[in-house]
Amino acid sequence: MVFEIFASPDILVIIYEIIGFLSIPVYILGFYCVIKKCPKSSKTLQRCMLMTCFWSVILDINMTIFVKPLLMFPEFCVSTLGVLNYINFPKELQCFSTIFAMAGVGVSCVCIIENRYHHIKNIRYTPFTVQVFLYSKNLSLTILLLISVYYYIPEQQNAKRIVFEKLPTLDPELYSLEVFILSIDKLFTLIQFVVLVFYIIGQFFMFFAFTYYELFMITNIAMSASTRKFQRLLFIDVTIQSVIPILCICIPFIFFAVDGFADYYNQGLNNVMLILFSLHGIVSVSTMVLIHRPFRKFVFRQKSGNIWNKNNENTRLRQASIAWMTST
Repeated sequence: MVFEIFASPDILVIIYEIIGFLSIPVYILGFYCVIKKCPKSSKTLQRCMLMTCFWSVILDINMTIFVKPLLMFPEFCVSTLGVLNYINFPKELQCFSTIFAMAGVGVSCVCIIENRYHHIKNIRYTPFTVQVFLYSKNLSLTILLLISVYYYIPEQQNAKRIVFEKLPTLDPELYSLEVFILSIDKLFTLIQFVVLVFYIIGQFFMFFAFTYYELFMITNIAMSASTRKFQRLLFIDVTIQSVIPILCICIPFIFFAVDGFADYYNQGLNNVMLILFSLHGIVSVSTMVLIHRPFRKFVFRQKSGNIWNKNNENTRLRQASIAWMTST
């Protein structure tokens, strides 16, 4: 099968490193655009975008540099191949930091949509207050889940024996890896993660539905036609910006959930899902830069300016060359 090409841990590590290397300039550009090019009238949205970039960077650094996870689903068996593994950083904390960062990305997407709803409804509370509440509530729930999972981490030697008996014949290079078993009670742990993901994503779709209803369904809202048009376009932009990273996270998560319930093992496909998951940051920030007009204008102005300067330089060189030839 085509996915077997990606089954090797070495291939996975190389792809992680390529993604991490390519992400650095994208993140620098994204942070610069949000900090320097965001309109002064959009300070609350600017804060939401900064938090989205921040959590995307944290999650991507974990995925592509520090942790570099290799999962052996349908079992909760993971091998960490990143930098933290070489300094003997506890594997359970490596896993938990990645899960926590994933929750942070989800909450940041919720806050962006909530920000639009807040401005359209003109609700009398400060956006910062509700964002603190959303982050506190969701990240506290994530911490409680991780504490619950940590409490049930099994004794590793017996757990490895049980898990390797359940998995089909593995490649020799996988047997040689140092693995960590998060749980042998697969169903209980899987249900916990499914509940957490659906709880966070459910909030996103709740605010999306409320905002869509206010902008597109209600006609007697106290808003001018031009303002409504602007708010609709901005709502579409932030929705696209939020949905793309959610898809990059949810598609692998849905696969792993179905994989766990169906008890199906395919290491190549597991690695492909991890690669898709690790792409969420570069895709999310690139989408943000290209979707929002002030950022897009800045990027393309810089690009066209460089091309224009290069063309002018080439023209000057040709003219100087012709002048030198005619003078001789």
